[in-house]
Amino acid sequence: MKNLIKFILFGLVVLGSASAFSQTTRFGLVELNDKYEKEINELRDNNSCSVRLIASYFNIEYNEAFKSLENEGRKLGEGASITKIVKAFNKVNKSSFVNEFYDVSEKRGITLNYFLKNYAQANTDYILIQKGHIVWLKVGEMSKNGKGFLNTLYGNEGDRGRNIIVYLPIKKR
Repeated sequence: MKNLIKFILFGLVVLGSASAFSQTTRFGLVELNDKYEKEINELRDNNSCSVRLIASYFNIEYNEAFKSLENEGRKLGEGASITKIVKAFNKVNKSSFVNEFYDVSEKRGITLNYFLKNYAQANTDYILIQKGHIVWLKVGEMSKNGKGFLNTLYGNEGDRGRNIIVYLPIKKR
């Protein structure tokens, strides 16, 4: 809890005030089930949100992401623990890494909009853990029309309404 408070205070100091978050509640969605449908069906790999997370974040082939998680102990068609996901994530590409997490599961988690308004920092990527599921979020991506920042959620259609219980900031080396 102490680290979480430091993180929140740091975010407010860096960004200045809550008004800095005014554009951050808009977000789009990249549907990963559609993007990787062929590979998921060929392998019969259900419960593959962790594979899709790694493949989409690093823009690598689904099978490469699958192998990286398999090397950490993930079984075909099964979910993966956060420990396995973080180990695989940190080994796939040395340019990005995760080494801390923040539990926001009190009162059954927080909504995506609440996360964007109260926790997210501009131009930062996050892994978001929802109950039984994992996605990633790109914060502060410039919209195509240049009229402001757009946040992009990489997951499935229903993920926008699911509460976040843990988030992990993705850092650059």
